[in-house]
Amino acid sequence: MADYRGIFSLQQLYEEQQSDNWAIAEESSFTKPPYNLNWYYGYQGGGHPSASLGSGINRIDFSNDDVQASRRGNLSNIRYGGAATGNATYSYYSLGILVGHGPATTVTDRIDYANDTGAVAPKGNATVQGYYLQATSTPAYGWFVGRGDYPTYYSRVDRIDFASDSTTFSTRGNLAINQYAQGVTGNQTYAWSGGGSKSGTRTSEVNRIQYSTDTSTASPKGPLTAAKYSFNATGNNDYGWWGGGYTTWPTAISVIDRIDYSNDTAIASARSNLPYSTGYISATGNRY
Repeated sequence: MADYRGIFSLQQLYEEQQSDNWAIAEESSFTKPPYNLNWYYGYQGGGHPSASLGSGINRIDFSNDDVQASRRGNLSNIRYGGAATGNATYSYYSLGILVGHGPATTVTDRIDYANDTGAVAPKGNATVQGYYLQATSTPAYGWFVGRGDYPTYYSRVDRIDFASDSTTFSTRGNLAINQYAQGVTGNQTYAWSGGGSKSGTRTSEVNRIQYSTDTSTASPKGPLTAAKYSFNATGNNDYGWWGGGYTTWPTAISVIDRIDYSNDTAIASARSNLPYSTGYISATGNRY
């Protein structure tokens, strides 16, 4: 998981700068002040394996994004179908399916942006194994939401404390439904988890997690425009967008749904479509 509060948030870096409590890589050209935003990277890890590439970590240079992504270090094992999130210093890759069609895992790896070609650091594990889940974060915590482990589907929400990341994740309040292959996004106060599969049946349901009371069960909110799964979401301070996915297998759709955070009990509104129908996608963005 992906939205402006993830591992590439300008807002997070600004907050860290203001508190004089932030860490950057040697390659960074951020200064204070003025702020020079010409260093920024995105990371992709794992994936359905081709030979041994399912453990690979690739880095995209945002300032030079028309060149091929550069290969960095490896995850601790070959896996796909996991989730990732993080803060301004590290990213965390957790859960997923091991090489081939092996068992699900709870393994969590941490990538240090300042040393991203080195071996990853295995950290505390998730509480329940699974795959096809989503993740989201604030500067202090990351939440791993839902998951599947056929024939079982979970409403589980786990939280990792970035300041104490070698301990096992803590179990928070569940989603209101068992959900996986959904989309998750949000703002600094809430996360919205929408769509996905519910015990093998597609759903349009939306659940909202309140970070300040995250031990409570997530609250049901207005649904998406249709029951669909295997897509993703992104958002800013005010809205969340869910795009693509499947309403019936194997036909993908291109519809984009938008949730208004200030009126999240209403049904999502259909916006302009993606340029083509697609599923199993990821999404990210900035706060604007």
